[in-house]
Amino acid sequence: MSPKVCLCVILSSLFLLQACHDNDDSKTTNPQTRFIYTSTNDVNNNQVISFAVGENGDLTERSAFDTGGVGDADDGDFDAQGAIRIFGDKLLVVNAGETLGDSSITENNGSISVFQIDDQSGDLSRIDQRADHNGIQNMDSFGIRPVSLDIKTINGITWVIVANQQNVSHCITPTEANTLETCLDQYGNPISEHLADTDTNSRNIYLYRFDPQTGVLTPQRRLATYSARQNGPAQVSFSPNNQKVAVTTLGIANAGYPASEQLSTPAHTFLYDVEVQNNQFSLQNSRYFANDGILASIGFSWSSDSRYVYVSNALLTGKFINDIDSNLRDNEAALISLDTTNSNDLFDSSPNMNSVPSGTGSIITETRPAACWTWLTPNNHLYAVGFNSNQVVKFNVEGNLLTRDQIVNRKAEKEGDSKDIYITYDSRHAYVLGFESHSIGIFDLDEDGKLTEKTSSPLTVNAALLNGENPAITQRFFLGIAGYPNRYSGF
Repeated sequence: MSPKVCLCVILSSLFLLQACHDNDDSKTTNPQTRFIYTSTNDVNNNQVISFAVGENGDLTERSAFDTGGVGDADDGDFDAQGAIRIFGDKLLVVNAGETLGDSSITENNGSISVFQIDDQSGDLSRIDQRADHNGIQNMDSFGIRPVSLDIKTINGITWVIVANQQNVSHCITPTEANTLETCLDQYGNPISEHLADTDTNSRNIYLYRFDPQTGVLTPQRRLATYSARQNGPAQVSFSPNNQKVAVTTLGIANAGYPASEQLSTPAHTFLYDVEVQNNQFSLQNSRYFANDGILASIGFSWSSDSRYVYVSNALLTGKFINDIDSNLRDNEAALISLDTTNSNDLFDSSPNMNSVPSGTGSIITETRPAACWTWLTPNNHLYAVGFNSNQVVKFNVEGNLLTRDQIVNRKAEKEGDSKDIYITYDSRHAYVLGFESHSIGIFDLDEDGKLTEKTSSPLTVNAALLNGENPAITQRFFLGIAGYPNRYSGF
């Protein structure tokens, strides 16, 4: 079995983000969140598990639905945000595993499943994507390991973008030569083998047209590809005003603390302008933010005015870490804000990889601080979930300013257990996925957005167990979380 890949697992983790999305909710009459969904990323049979949301925020596990595709848990955990999206009464989910023997999907590619949501029960019915093939078929992701997707309607046409991450490599075991090329990755292979991969086609973002009525995706083309040094994308997201798309890529991270610039390549946050003319979609004016002290950028959020992106970073070098020898480590760039209107010295695609963030948000933990998964509410409360620390950290956001407001230690039996977060439409309840415990933490939120974990938390998810026991993370682990109806997405 392959070892874990998750950068937040390799060190520790936290991740922030925000984003307001206009979602087609015309099929629903009740705006409050009534069902939530996560996927198992199972290597043999990926499933989406549904839960009913009670008035008091408690969850009731309902059913598990086969996606018809496979997950990629056997490659270990990997970092991503946005694996499940809900648009109107349709649910879209990635199947990150490499599909084999399916005539409707290119060998080794991942796939996308689309479901019809029953408004009353929350049950799912998979929608056929290939009428020219027998049976109910999924849609080819046109790349390896799809991990993130987003949906937007622009000028009456609905577009879907899918991010294919490919199989990433990170510097885990330095050799005596102490070079990036000779460093061994999580699979025990020298990074030089990864760098020799010049085929970027399967490490990409891919465009589809989407019919919200039928739920059918129509492939269009690759929009962008990424090099082995940039490594694969972790998240793709439209800006709220439809005018931009942002993509984070992981870079080749070094697992040391602090991370070594010599044994890594920087993460990138790419920014593109959206252009739709004559019903044709394209991305223009590609530029990026990068700093060789910031590694493994994962999730991000758009501010509601589409000006800022708030980016989480799982690894940093010494120049972005304060009090390295302190018992409580205050990491001053686990979160960064980036002003997308600044193309002079921020999104300037600088070859010296030394752009300076517009602002930073600090995280204090007893272990290595890092950021991975977040949610931003409409009133600018930003929640970050810490993997190793099992903490949920609340920030207040104002423009480029990120101010820490609360730290909550989640009830968890295992270290390194907390992952994605979802907050209900009315901002009264929050749910945090348990990565290794296969459980969900349940929280109440007060009027100031502060969290209190409920006595009913955590909820063990029976559909995720194998013979009543927690499976190994190389068999299944939760990937993505979404709620229905979806009037707002916080990432």
